[in-house]
This record gives sequence, structure tokens and C-alpha cells, in this order.
Amino acid sequence: FAQDWDTFFKTAVWARDRINEGQFVYALSVAVLHREDCKGIILPPAYEIYPHMFVNSEVINSAYKAKMTQTPAIIHMNFTGTIRNPDQWIAYLGEDVGLNSHHAHWHMDF
Repeated sequence: FAQDWDTFFKTAVWARDRINEGQFVYALSVAVLHREDCKGIILPPAYEIYPHMFVNSEVINSAYKAKMTQTPAIIHMNFTGTIRNPDQWIAYLGEDVGLNSHHAHWHMDF
């Protein structure tokens, strides 16, 4: 790993254009969370970097349309779970943006 901030920064700049985007974001996030010289750097939450991993395309399209037309909007998410299917009684665990963001961060931090 990089021994000082300058090497770390230059390596990150080099890697940004040369490796897979997902790998880069994950590696940079893990490095920033664990390096002493990166304390105080606030990373954006995963749902801001990869919204498609947390909400469906209808939500993203509605948000995009509202942003492009500069129209305030309340966007309702339709979840996939149903009370009729016992296997989906805890579906909210897989569809909760905050919980999933916390889970992703937990894997990077530990």
C-alpha cells in the first residue's frame, strides 16, 4: 500500500481511468476508511454513487424527469414484497435504502 498521502493520491488518480469503476470506488472507499491520513474525509453514501443498486429504474427515471424539468416531485417507490407470501415478509430488509447503505459500509469498514 501507499506509504504517504502523495503516493496514495497519485495512485488513485492513475487507477481511476484504468480499472473497473466498481472496483475503483470500492477500493478507494475501503482505503479512505482505513488510512490514518484520510481521517475526516467524508465519502458519499453508496446510494448516491450507485442509485440503480438501491432503487428501481422507475424511481430513477422519475427523479431524472423532475430534475430535468426543474419540477419538485414526490416519488413513490413500489416495493416487491407482499404480505401474502411468507417468504417476503421481511422483504423490506432488502429494499430499505438506509439499511442496505449501512450494510455496504459495514462490509467496507470491517
